[in-house]
Amino acid sequence: MKTADEFVIREVYYRKDGTVERWTAGPAIPSSETLEGLQWVIERYREALEKPVIEDPGDEVKKG
Repeated sequence: MKTADEFVIREVYYRKDGTVERWTAGPAIPSSETLEGLQWVIERYREALEKPVIEDPGDEVKKG
C-alpha cells in the first residue's frame, strides 16, 4: 500500500465482488512460531509485492 509518504504491507480485506473493504491500521509484521513458518510468511510478502499497489484514499475506506 502507498500512503502519503511510504510503501507498507498491510492485511487487506476484500468484498466478494473484489473491491477493498478495509485494511489493518498499521503495517503487517512478519512472525511465526517456527523458522519454516516465517519463511512461508515472507514468501507471501514477496507475492504481495507482485500485486498492484493500493493507494491509501484517506477516509474513503474503513481502516480496521
